[in-house]
Amino acid sequence: MKINNADTEVQEGSAAAEVGKTVDEVIDTLAGTDTTAKVALVESAVEKGNLEVTVTNVDVNKVKGSVDDAAMLLAALTGQELVDGITGNDTVKLELVISEKSASDVATSLAGSVKQVAENKLQKSSTLYYFDTDLYLTKNGTSKDNITEFGSNNLKLTFTIPSSITSVADLITLIRTHDETDGTTSVDVLEDKDTDATTYSIESNKLCTMAYAYTVKTTTVTPTTTTTTTTTTTETTSVSTAPKTGETTSVWMFVFCIAAVVFSYSMVRKVKK
Repeated sequence: MKINNADTEVQEGSAAAEVGKTVDEVIDTLAGTDTTAKVALVESAVEKGNLEVTVTNVDVNKVKGSVDDAAMLLAALTGQELVDGITGNDTVKLELVISEKSASDVATSLAGSVKQVAENKLQKSSTLYYFDTDLYLTKNGTSKDNITEFGSNNLKLTFTIPSSITSVADLITLIRTHDETDGTTSVDVLEDKDTDATTYSIESNKLCTMAYAYTVKTTTVTPTTTTTTTTTTTETTSVSTAPKTGETTSVWMFVFCIAAVVFSYSMVRKVKK
């Protein structure tokens, strides 16, 4: 760790002053292997306001990110920047900006590479959702750099997975793309470090464009069988041969009339004779 401590002094009210450490002792702690001691110094500087991390989620209803402040500061800042913040000589701020990226803004060749890597991982046709991760450094109010690489240090970040993905996805993975110094673009799969179905936690020493790759659940439709039951009603009509009420009188009257006619005819014949 190369530190120019010739003009560096421990400022009153700083994190170093609070624990009674000299500049050299701060340097030794940061260069050592005691992670707990490093984190304690950095967290104290965060409380004092000399070191700061903010996360700006541009699309709050889409993908959002969260970080461990001390871990990010230790991974992203140089030794000099850490010492200056801990001793109270500078105010150093990191801002992580996460924003959705339209697929139309991704170069066709890169999109093809991302899709190929995703489908090799998932073994199925996948859908891609892109977003950018940008880390900006500000020192004493002046913007310095957009940091994209962290050497051997891994950042630990957690991203939410949009509900538009979790509601339909079967398998999900995260792809990282990065523009390398040789002019090429690397495309890598990042493993999920947590078990929460709504978040994706990663460790990465590079930041740039990310993409969720996911497969859509297959919906099985069960055929519905409709059974129609037809009921046949048979009506039986009984026909009575008995005469209706009053019919007996009518029949005998008819017989009587016929007999009267026959009798009259017989009498007429006798008279003529």
